[in-house]
Amino acid sequence: MSFFDRFEKIYLWLDSDEVGKRSAEKFAEVLGSNRTIIIDPSFSEESLNGESFPKDANDALRQGISFQKIMTENARWLD
Repeated sequence: MSFFDRFEKIYLWLDSDEVGKRSAEKFAEVLGSNRTIIIDPSFSEESLNGESFPKDANDALRQGISFQKIMTENARWLD
């Protein structure tokens, strides 16, 4: 049993550049595309709290942006 087997949903948020997007898709395939959700900040062009949209989770933490808002508005299942 792997560490991730106990989770029903797994959210991945890597950098929004091409390498990050490809890596997230590869991770999702390994972890199971039926339970892995990719956070894709490129879906949203709007600013939050007057700042540009964060490129990754660390930037969101530093900007004080709600993860819940990002996860609901910028999440996608692997196609």
